[in-house]
Amino acid sequence: MEPKPPSKKPEVEEVDQSKPPEKKFDRSTQIKLALKDFKAKNYISSLNHFMKVFNKQIRNIRHGGKRQIYGILGLPVKCRAEIVFLIELDRLTKNNKNNKEAIERGLEEINESIDNQEGLWVIIHNESKRRMIQRHIAAFNVDSLK
Repeated sequence: MEPKPPSKKPEVEEVDQSKPPEKKFDRSTQIKLALKDFKAKNYISSLNHFMKVFNKQIRNIRHGGKRQIYGILGLPVKCRAEIVFLIELDRLTKNNKNNKEAIERGLEEINESIDNQEGLWVIIHNESKRRMIQRHIAAFNVDSLK
C-alpha cells in the first residue's frame, strides 16, 4: 500500500519583516528612571517607564474593582504611591483636557483621599510616601503637562 500524500499544505508562519524587533529593557533601570523622572516632576515620562515594567498591574488598577487591588498588590512597595498618583493624574488630565480648574479640583480630592486613607491609599501604608505625594500635589503646575 502506497502512503497517501498530505491533503493540506503544511502551515508556515510568516514573520512580518516591517515591524522592528521589540526592544529589551532592564527592569531595574526602568524603575530607577521612572523614580528619577517622578522626583523631577516629569510625570509623563515616569509613567511611561513604569508602564514598560508594570503594564499588566497598571491595566488592572485602571480597570477598577477587585482587579484594582490585585494590580496594587502586584507592585513593589517602594513605588506603589508614585504609580497610584501617576495613574490618577493621567486619568484627570485625559478626562479634563484644557480644564485647569477641574484638574486642580481632582488633585485636591486626591490630597483629601491621602489624608483620609481612602480608596487605593488604604493599601499604601508608608506615611513618608503619602507625604511626598502630597508635596507633589502642592507644587503641581498644570501647565507642565503640555
